[in-house]
Amino acid sequence: MNKSATLCLLLVAAASACITLKQPSEAGPHNILLPEISIAEKEFNFGKVSEGVETRHVFKITNTGKKTLKIFKTEVKCGCTVPKLKKDEIAPGETVDLEVVMDTSMKQGNISKPITITSNDPLHRQSVILLKAQVRSPHAELGTGEERVAKIFTGRCAACHVEKGKGKIGEDLFLADCSMCHGFRARGVPGVAPALVPFDYHQKDFASAMRKIIAYGSKSHRSMPGYLKSSGGPLSDSEIDSLVDYLRWKSDLDLKPKTN
Repeated sequence: MNKSATLCLLLVAAASACITLKQPSEAGPHNILLPEISIAEKEFNFGKVSEGVETRHVFKITNTGKKTLKIFKTEVKCGCTVPKLKKDEIAPGETVDLEVVMDTSMKQGNISKPITITSNDPLHRQSVILLKAQVRSPHAELGTGEERVAKIFTGRCAACHVEKGKGKIGEDLFLADCSMCHGFRARGVPGVAPALVPFDYHQKDFASAMRKIIAYGSKSHRSMPGYLKSSGGPLSDSEIDSLVDYLRWKSDLDLKPKTN
């Protein structure tokens, strides 16, 4: 074979190789069949709303992928907000409604409720959407009579503020019923509820005043209802006492000088 023929064969082989390299692989990323979650609206603000009402909003979830999108769960940490998905398997190109109901009972000021959506989208296993509102009318005169039951102790709210604390006392009762607002260490949550420690609960007047607030509600923090049964709450006198005893113990512990 002469040099010209050899050169021609080499050029043909090189051209074939270039053509092969330019062709996309069938297993390439653009051809993999994957689900893809797409939420047109990641945040919604109700603006100013009244206390004690149910607000509703519908988020649209679309599968922009090429395989069925499966929604495994929609989670909200507070029982006052309930998401309801029309269906949990979404075909490619399909859009479904996610209706979220938020109860503003016992809320005041600016509130924000994140909803976490877990799906089989490999790039977005968890997606977070947000509901916001400004609650303008807080409760007043809570826990002032046996005939009045604060809404926080009924309906959806009861799941967080009543059911979890049944049969518990002291620290366990505090963690179940009170920590959501006052923090797990009882040091308060800014914009939600004040700190309950560390204070001198050995002062009888202070301990008595604190017990009265827990039992009959707070006049300065109107979102705090009375937890005593005679005030429409779920707790007995002994359970109220166990909370005060726990706060005394926790304060003593926090005020104790630290040693190296």
